[in-house]
Amino acid sequence: MTVLGVLQKTGNAEPLDKTRTRWNVYWHTLDEWASIVYKWAQDNAMLNTVCTFYEIASDSGDLNGIDDGVLTKALRVLERRQQAEILTLDGGSGVKFFP
Repeated sequence: MTVLGVLQKTGNAEPLDKTRTRWNVYWHTLDEWASIVYKWAQDNAMLNTVCTFYEIASDSGDLNGIDDGVLTKALRVLERRQQAEILTLDGGSGVKFFP
């Protein structure tokens, strides 16, 4: 098994295409990123309100500069947990967090 295969099994990597020539490698798993994002929402009083992806990615903590693709995937995890909903806003994307 390859290193990337092992990372994929632990949730720390995923192929970007069927040929498996390009990969995303994650410092945190998507579940961990989702928990970090949700904790950010709680700590910043963002529950029951809408915020932009920019607001999340411009934070000075762990989320500073997070890739939009990784953020979107983490937010989809929160959607499955029914803790958030991704919204399409004029000129960008946003998210509403639920308690």
